[in-house]
Amino acid sequence: QRLSETTQEPYLDEDELTPLIYGYLHKLGRNGHWQKRFFETNGERLTYYKSGKRRKVLATLDLYKVGEIAIDKTDPEECTFTIQVSNRPYYLRAEDKARCNDWVIILNRAREARHGWGNIQLVNPTGIDDDDVVGGVGGGRSQAGSDDEFGPCIVISALRPRTQAVNYGQDDAVLPPDLLSAGGVGGSEEQE
Repeated sequence: QRLSETTQEPYLDEDELTPLIYGYLHKLGRNGHWQKRFFETNGERLTYYKSGKRRKVLATLDLYKVGEIAIDKTDPEECTFTIQVSNRPYYLRAEDKARCNDWVIILNRAREARHGWGNIQLVNPTGIDDDDVVGGVGGGRSQAGSDDEFGPCIVISALRPRTQAVNYGQDDAVLPPDLLSAGGVGGSEEQE
């Protein structure tokens, strides 16, 4: 397979945002045969089509309603992952191990955001200012033909607020602890 066949850009209408992740995966059908399909997620749903032209939706999985999403341990190449749907595994195969990991990580983060687990949020930043996004870096990939529109992204909030760094300059009386000296942590202590 050529790389361009598996990672082609989806055909987007002018008002559509670029998905979080997209590309061709092979889906194991109920008949036991692998079928090449174009998959994408906006963070809320995993949708697949027959091709990247996206003419007809074949199926959609609500990421709020699916179970575990994990790499299939029985695949020696580690290119296959499963999504638990109604107590049955849904098998998907990526072109390589790295791409499989990308799909599993992004789908799990999107699922966690949909459930509100941890400090993960799904953000669909249409029309937001750069200052509204963590780090002021914008919300995601820029959509083709527009510098103002961003695709959905997953934002992970810190568990605690940031603290200021301690300045250990020459003028400061406070110096960093020397962990290797006798008085530091893990150093030798006198014993009685």
